[in-house]
Amino acid sequence: MRNDLVPPWLQGLVAGVVSAVLVGSYYYEHVEARLQDELRVRPKVVVVDVGTLAAREFHTQDLTKIEAALERTTRLIEKLRDSGFLVLDAKYVLDAPKDLYLETIIDASEEEGSSGHADQ
Repeated sequence: MRNDLVPPWLQGLVAGVVSAVLVGSYYYEHVEARLQDELRVRPKVVVVDVGTLAAREFHTQDLTKIEAALERTTRLIEKLRDSGFLVLDAKYVLDAPKDLYLETIIDASEEEGSSGHADQ
């Protein structure tokens, strides 16, 4: 193919686009690798509203049932911690994405279970 069939400005444009794609690809891989490194060292996070979680368990004035519900909540929090989660008390969190709240996770899990489409 002869070079005079393709205008010089088009040759420059194609060369610029190819260069941009190559540089962008390298940059993306570099940034992704750094993000993956960061994610490996950062703990998973879950925000727990202890009062709301415990209240889901009981609708009673029976102190033994309330204590049992609080104990189950404490065990759940300990399991999360032992699984590598950083567990934050919701009353000390100013704001966070809704999907970090344990109650949202539980609700989604219950919806999956009731629809019969649970992936677990």
